[in-house]
Amino acid sequence: MIFDLTKVRTNTEKSRGSKSHFDFIDESALEEHVKVRVLLNKALEVFSAEGRSEIISRIKKNDEEKFHSVCFELLVAFIFKQLDCEIEEHPNVIGSEKHPDFFIKFKSGESFYLELVTVQEYDDWSLEECKSFIRDLRDEKYYLNINSVDGRGLSHDEYKEFRGNIKKWWNINKKIKNSKLVWKNSDESFSIELEILETSDLGLSSMFVWVNFHTQLLKSLKKKAKRYGDLEHPYIIATTFRPSSFSIALQQMPELLERTLYGGASIFNPETGQTELLRNLWNTNTQTQTYNNVSGVLFFDEMNVYRVFEPFKYCLFLNDFSKRPAPSVLQSFFNFYYVKDNESYQGNRLVLNSLFNSCI
Repeated sequence: MIFDLTKVRTNTEKSRGSKSHFDFIDESALEEHVKVRVLLNKALEVFSAEGRSEIISRIKKNDEEKFHSVCFELLVAFIFKQLDCEIEEHPNVIGSEKHPDFFIKFKSGESFYLELVTVQEYDDWSLEECKSFIRDLRDEKYYLNINSVDGRGLSHDEYKEFRGNIKKWWNINKKIKNSKLVWKNSDESFSIELEILETSDLGLSSMFVWVNFHTQLLKSLKKKAKRYGDLEHPYIIATTFRPSSFSIALQQMPELLERTLYGGASIFNPETGQTELLRNLWNTNTQTQTYNNVSGVLFFDEMNVYRVFEPFKYCLFLNDFSKRPAPSVLQSFFNFYYVKDNESYQGNRLVLNSLFNSCI
């Protein structure tokens, strides 16, 4: 098992601070974390002995990205087990040495491959700390403004490096109006542009900071779409992306998801100040559809261990042009949406957090 449920725990702190996610949950005596430990232990039972060992090894590492991706894998597998499905881990694929995450088979006999991807997982801690830290860099005449953010958060070590570099730069340049700095982490998955303004100016950070949700999601989906080519069964990608308080675009998440997958729309790019045609996955509004080996995208909004027992939004976006349509049984269980002949169709089904609460 992942957690020893008999262990005596006394920590009642609600803030994780500098602890890893695993250590924070493992040491917490709070009731909500008791439930998380029970759930993840139950989810682990879905996997084979070999799979359990591998998951335990990954989840205990002090790596935020691995923690979120492993928990997502556990939660998704648990959902399908609760739906009485057979679950095969890392199935063999004809003509490929690569293995999808799961092969799912319903009692009806319908089946599909399921690939998981977590898009730039992060914890609000890093972005909120960045914003708070930058807000304090000011004097009577000048302050540091956030012009833009691209990416979704920093690790603890990256945040420490960020603080040191930015404070040093501020101390040198704080009297130079319109002095700018672009800071990036080592793999350039996160960047932030800062500018020194007079306190009489209204800076962009007082209104919003752009987060390029569309680009990050589309890049991840296309990478997974290219991974296997044509398969002998339907192929669905499950993904999650936790929204940021930095973004105004994500207030329109349902519309943005639809446009990212199906196309047929434009989006305002605040970096260029122009309206641009939105790049998308399937191009269903054109004569030449793309990535039709992908039968659907199962998107979960904020499905993470800290929120999994509360209501969260999700939707199975179906590709009507797919070479291998998604099993029809999926529309009996999951909220769904698809576009056909310029008309959209949708339905509401299970409230998924009820599956998690029922096991506690």
